[in-house]
Amino acid sequence: MGNYNQVYMSDGPLYSHDEVKTIVDRFESSNTKVEEPQNKKAFNKGNKKSKVSCVIWEELKEYLKKFEKFIFDSNNYLFKYDIIPLDDSQFLNLNHYDYKNPSYDWHMDGTLNNQNYDLKLTCLLNVSTEDYSGGNLMLFNVSDKVNKIIADTFNSGHCLIFTSNHFHKVEPVIKGVRKTISYWARGPLWR
Repeated sequence: MGNYNQVYMSDGPLYSHDEVKTIVDRFESSNTKVEEPQNKKAFNKGNKKSKVSCVIWEELKEYLKKFEKFIFDSNNYLFKYDIIPLDDSQFLNLNHYDYKNPSYDWHMDGTLNNQNYDLKLTCLLNVSTEDYSGGNLMLFNVSDKVNKIIADTFNSGHCLIFTSNHFHKVEPVIKGVRKTISYWARGPLWR
């Protein structure tokens, strides 16, 4: 897909179907996995109707080297933020959308005021292991063409990156299960 208004997506899948399945299996079997409370409000009060599990980076980094490399290469190419790698104790989210947990309303990603860093990039890896309908990621203030490209091509194994202060939502899943892993690239506080 390339660069569209501070949005960047891999041209093809970073991971094969078998690799995606291994990543999801590792995530689901992790000893550090915790479930986020249902209907937890986002940083800016967006209504979350998805199921979210969290696992520490240390348990997944071996499986997500290509994802992390893509994030840092994309940042060097396009975004040019001062970002730092995750430390082993930070969490990644596995976002699970289905007919019972279908969507996530408009929101932006961010940190609370008492943090010593800011989120710079929201990085999503589609790790869906089955077909689904609906569940399109929509970005605010981008063209319909860009949102259509995302809807048509952000498939299993693909990575999508956008600035964390960009409003976005996930439309309701109608059929099947949509899964994504969220990695938030962070850096020094905005000055």
